Order: sequence, then C-alpha cells, then structure tokens
Amino acid sequence: MSCCEVERLPNGNNPFLEIGKNLNHIEGYEFDQSKPKAEAVVIDDHRLVATGLGHLVSRMEQIDRVYCVASPSEFDALQIEGRLRLIICDLYIPGYDTLQSIKQFKTRYPSAKVVVISASISRSDYGDALAAGADCYLEKHADPMIVERTLTSLLQNVALEDEFCARTAQSASQIGLSERQIETLIFLARGYSTKDISRRLSISPETVKTHLSQIYHLIGFSGRSAASEWARANGLV
Repeated sequence: MSCCEVERLPNGNNPFLEIGKNLNHIEGYEFDQSKPKAEAVVIDDHRLVATGLGHLVSRMEQIDRVYCVASPSEFDALQIEGRLRLIICDLYIPGYDTLQSIKQFKTRYPSAKVVVISASISRSDYGDALAAGADCYLEKHADPMIVERTLTSLLQNVALEDEFCARTAQSASQIGLSERQIETLIFLARGYSTKDISRRLSISPETVKTHLSQIYHLIGFSGRSAASEWARANGLV
C-alpha cells in the first residue's frame, strides 16, 4: 500500500511529508507518543490532490497527523485507532460506492466529521452525499481559504452557512438568471412539468412559462432538452 502521512512538527516548522514509509515511524523523526493525536484522513485516487489537501489540513491547529490514501480500502487497511477527527473523501473513486463508504465512516467513526470534496458541482451529487451522512460538500475548485475556513468551523462545531449552491450557480448568475429562474431551470432539468414546477414554487403556470422564455433567451438555447443539458453542464443538477 502506498500512503503518505503529514505530521505537524512541534516546533511550528512546515509540515513534514513522507511517502511510502511505515506509518508508525518516520526515519529521522520520532513522534511525541505522549501527546494525544488528533488525526485526519484524505481519500482521493488522485495522489496530487490527496497530498495537496493533506498539506492544507496539516496546517490546521486542530489536527496533528494526516494520512493520505487512494481508496476506502486503503483507509480500512490503516486500522486507525484513537482521535480520528476528520475524513475527507472524493465522491467518485473507481471501483467504489463512495456513498456507501460515507455511511460506513459515520457508523465506524461517529465523532469524526466527514467531508466530500469533489470535482462534481452537481446538486444531485451534493444532495446524495449529504443524505448519506456527509457533514459538508465542497467543490475541488473552491478557494483554498474557503476550504480551510469550512473545515476549521466543522472541527470547532461552529454552525456553517452552506454556500455551495450559491458558489456553483455563478455561471447562471453571471448571465443574468435570477434566483427564481435558477430554481425553475433546476426543476426543468430534473424532468418536472410546467404544472409541477408551478406547484413546487407556488407560482402560476403562466409565470413558469414566462421564466422559461427568459431562461431560454439568456442561456442562448431553446427547448427543454437543450436547457436541461445547459443546466447539467453548469452544475445546476
């Protein structure tokens, strides 16, 4: 198993990174075994992403040690005991049902926060991850400061204002779609009829048709199928 481990050095220097070594000992550096460890795990099949997130997490005061692995099975093989505080996991890892893994993480480590950080900005993926038990969902292209601030708030049990939908609807907002028009487009892309959308948004069918006409004009496509494809391509569903 190839794994990397990042440990906060007690003297405050830059985090020490070691790849492919024994996880219980790094040559040339003895861990302070008297100090209880607050640990984190980053699970991502892209090693560069996992290591980069590992460095970001290692800077956090609440975390002393970070393990970076490529899959849920590599995580299981670590047999981590002790103070696991944070599990960061990609949503799509080849060969794994990550949503099921999230449920298992929450059962096995009830005190740990589980965060999904994915390239997907689909609201369906976002909703599925939270429904599976994830405490938070972040997009991989989010500003690192947003990621660090969000993770810190989670570990401090500070209430979060979930801004995922607002951040990932920027393309729609930038071309002039209103919040109600974005909601209308989301329901359209999910297959709702005009009558269903009117019921869900508590507006008249005529108002829905007006919104759709304006949406088609602003996105440069006409028809439900083309508008639905645009919504998917821009992370609205």
